[in-house]
Amino acid sequence: MTNRKKDLSYPYQGRNFLELPENYFYAECSDKNYLSKYLEYRKSVISSIRSISYPDPADYPFIPSPKTDLYDLLDKSEKMFMKGKTSWLDSFCAKFETRKKFYKTYSRKDLTPRKGDGDADSYSYIKFSKCLCSAYQKTGSFKYLSTLMKVNDVLCTLPFSYPDTEELLMVLEAELRFVSDVE
Repeated sequence: MTNRKKDLSYPYQGRNFLELPENYFYAECSDKNYLSKYLEYRKSVISSIRSISYPDPADYPFIPSPKTDLYDLLDKSEKMFMKGKTSWLDSFCAKFETRKKFYKTYSRKDLTPRKGDGDADSYSYIKFSKCLCSAYQKTGSFKYLSTLMKVNDVLCTLPFSYPDTEELLMVLEAELRFVSDVE
């Protein structure tokens, strides 16, 4: 999915953020129209995804996305978080906030990245976004919402196809609801 409408007035779009990560240290959000530009951009991405999605899943063969070690760790992290154990999810948040990307594998002992194994797959970023949606819903903590917005900036710049677009839609729509509720 690469033909997304690009309104370059929202500053965090227009390139693959995994290849050219964004440095949010000096985030361009002081513009009085920043929020409306953000909302407009996200809505245009959601509309674009909907236009290529299938209204009836029976019309498209289900081809599961490959699940990687990182995907499994994020799934475990989300389950631990829901039981009140936040350390793994908070660690992944810190890793993403620092590097703006993930590696394919991490040590299960201390979550140290195994850089030699390469970069993470795009499906793991959707899983991380889902984890952040759950964390924000449970806690209302803006640290999870802030990281969610940055991860979704990345997801909006990557190509996806059905059925992964369905999961991408879910996280983008949830993010849009969360931000609109804060507004």
